[in-house]
Amino acid sequence: MLKKRKFRIGSRMQARRGATVPEDTVLTQEDEANITAFTAKVGEAVELLNHEVAALTEGRFQVVGELFERKAALLKWLELRVPLVEPFLQHEAAKSRGLPERMVELQKAVSEDSAMLKRMATAAGTIVRV
Repeated sequence: MLKKRKFRIGSRMQARRGATVPEDTVLTQEDEANITAFTAKVGEAVELLNHEVAALTEGRFQVVGELFERKAALLKWLELRVPLVEPFLQHEAAKSRGLPERMVELQKAVSEDSAMLKRMATAAGTIVRV
């Protein structure tokens, strides 16, 4: 027997009907779960990127290879789920979980990691030419 399909629009309409203030953005349980999971994964990504930057700063270049698959999978997970949480970034549910601050941390970590990897690539290119 086939299970009855659940549509997100139906859940959202049902949640809006129960809202106390009609103009507020109403979250479904699934929206809240997505925000919670996304916030946790952003934290993981920040930690991983900071670990990679620290390792590169210390000259432990093998860490780049060791972390590559994990980093790629984590960033892909985030990329695919951005559309699920983006409409709610300014919602109280996201703010209460610290998501806006975490997103700023992620942006900073990505910038630092990218800069370190570019410097490493430039240095490797220079060594190869010499």
